[in-house]
Amino acid sequence: MGGAYGLQTHIWNNNWKTVLLMAGFPVLLLLLTYALFLLFAGFSGMSVGPDPVAGYFIWAGQALAQSWPFALIGAGVWFAIAYFFYQGMIDAATGAKRLERREEPKLYNLLENLCISRGVTMPALRIMETDALNAFATGLHKGQYSITVTRGLMNTLNDEELEAVLAHELTHIRNADVRLLIIAVIFVGIFSFIGEIAFRGLRFGSLGGGSRRSSGGRDSGGGAIIAIIVALVIVATFVGLETSDWHRQVADAGSWTWIREHVLSFHGLDDLIHAADLDGLVRMIDDRCATGDWDGLLRVRDRARGAVKTGRQLWPAATLAEYRLALLGPPR
Repeated sequence: MGGAYGLQTHIWNNNWKTVLLMAGFPVLLLLLTYALFLLFAGFSGMSVGPDPVAGYFIWAGQALAQSWPFALIGAGVWFAIAYFFYQGMIDAATGAKRLERREEPKLYNLLENLCISRGVTMPALRIMETDALNAFATGLHKGQYSITVTRGLMNTLNDEELEAVLAHELTHIRNADVRLLIIAVIFVGIFSFIGEIAFRGLRFGSLGGGSRRSSGGRDSGGGAIIAIIVALVIVATFVGLETSDWHRQVADAGSWTWIREHVLSFHGLDDLIHAADLDGLVRMIDDRCATGDWDGLLRVRDRARGAVKTGRQLWPAATLAEYRLALLGPPR
């Protein structure tokens, strides 16, 4: 995987890394299933062959060979239930409710204006009645996307700060990493559930001393089992957190470009030229370069050149646009 040299390449890299992590979930599920069979073998005495330690591993491998389709089917059923009912589960867990414009017109208009500035479909807007400062996006495809904010966030932040938070969540949606994150959370939930079952079984198995052998080999097998279970649960948790962190960093950067383009959409080229707003024109030039809008950059250059002829001091903008076209733009 190559290095990232801009926001878009960060998005590509992060999505590619997430896809690789997602591809590893079935393997991790089978490893966890194998670990559960080891747990059962260690505390029930199921073994194959004369070796007191290797016999547990051999028996667990044979059991996995017979049962792996059922493990994958069970995970698939879990995923299907979560896929179709995830939003209801989230709303039930958080107490979030859907908002309409008449209920919170300021928040609704902030989100609507951001979506209009980029030509994207506005997601549903939800609110949690809590003083905590939080916001998150959910959804698996267009038509299901939703942004949830807390009452505490609305009461604490001003309009510009709220707009930045909404742009951050919209970036998660635009980059399609909301879908990937929800899928990752579903699978991590599977591992957490199985890990909880394993540790409960380990606890009760330890209390039931009648099934435990006194041999040193048996104790070694139990230690290996504990190590494997702990390692798998840690890996599953790390995968979920790592996926979330990657996309959070990209969304922080993406929210800035969203806000900048939103501001520029209300201050078009004509307004900037008329006001001789050199700073605004430089931001517009940066924006055109970031999005690869070379025709738009050409218009900025030509309009700035024309303004210079009328006496406006916009030659730095015209020169910058010409330089960027020559350096970054396609051959003309």
